[in-house]
Amino acid sequence: MTSGERLDFSGLDGAAALTQLYDTHARDLHGDIVRGVDVPTADEVTVETFLVAWDRRADYRPEQERAKAWLLEIATDLIRARGYSYDGPASAEVPPMSDDVFRAGRDRLAAAQEAMFVRLPAAGATSERRVPRTPWLIGAVAMLIVAIGAVVLLRGESNDPVAEPPRQRGVIKAVGGLPAMPAHPVNAAGDLATDVPDPVLTPGQYLYVRIVTKRRVSGRPETDSVAETWWPAQVGQPTMMRYTESGKEPEVTHGMRRERSEVGLLEPTPAEAYEGLRARLGEAPDAAAQARDELLAPLLRNPFITTPERDLRLTTLGYVPDVDLRPDQRLADGTRATLLSGAKYGDEAWVDCYFDSATGHLRETRWHIESSRRLPGPGEDSTNSIARPVVVPSIGAVP
Repeated sequence: MTSGERLDFSGLDGAAALTQLYDTHARDLHGDIVRGVDVPTADEVTVETFLVAWDRRADYRPEQERAKAWLLEIATDLIRARGYSYDGPASAEVPPMSDDVFRAGRDRLAAAQEAMFVRLPAAGATSERRVPRTPWLIGAVAMLIVAIGAVVLLRGESNDPVAEPPRQRGVIKAVGGLPAMPAHPVNAAGDLATDVPDPVLTPGQYLYVRIVTKRRVSGRPETDSVAETWWPAQVGQPTMMRYTESGKEPEVTHGMRRERSEVGLLEPTPAEAYEGLRARLGEAPDAAAQARDELLAPLLRNPFITTPERDLRLTTLGYVPDVDLRPDQRLADGTRATLLSGAKYGDEAWVDCYFDSATGHLRETRWHIESSRRLPGPGEDSTNSIARPVVVPSIGAVP
């Protein structure tokens, strides 16, 4: 890549190329975006643009297009998906991107490159419509979604449509900020916190995760895909991701395990974590929903999250109001599960999350996108079945 304009995402240096791209173009891109939207939206869209670029990197053709033009095209799509009419930057005095926003975006981008997540429906650049991603769940590395900011969750069908009554989706009752932490939990999320030990890796071993996705788009045949990830024992060791879609050749992506970014990590106890959320969210009218989404995001996006962090997030979630939990569900393989629902994006997109009741691990997500003026195109459902990580002796090995 020369001067950040000719991008090379190939090989193990792909992540470094994206970081260089961010360093080169983030401030200029923010200056273009902020001429057409408010500053908070510009801050959000700027970083989101680079995450979508990582998602779409296989579609970038450096011999045909300069990186800045490619980024501005992505940003324009994201702005219009938010309901703005954006025809490019106007000539006006604009506030610069703050150093804090720039640094936070860079850190979150690094965390997103490292993370390995479930696939979000309609993630590719060639999709017939482009689904808006919000900061906590945003796009995929062909098979993985990456995340930043406040979560976008997409809600799916019930586990048992006959036995389970219809429910109101995404009802947010808390107004004027998150209330003071109650003396006792207000929902059963903490019951999912367990002492089940994490798999122990020795040098040379890998954690293997397999995610099977079934995607249904109105008027089209159902499609299946499998995403497999190998995660090494130590920082600095290679990672591998293999994505196989029905009827197509597997796509393999190699990377390197890096130190985890400290951005977004919680305080060490539920009380401190709750109060930290309360302070950060201030008087936001949807603070309860934002708190729920911030606590859930790493659980949804990262199958390798440790038991202590998963338990801390679930226990803290137990004190957040208006969390819809439904125990005694059953997955297709007979596993007893707890359904967490209610999180959504607008009126068009939402997700149901099924946690293993015995271990607290996320086992299934059911995404749904409805057709609307904001999200034109066919309706879409997608079910991601997530196997619990298991130890394998080498990269590429399967149980």
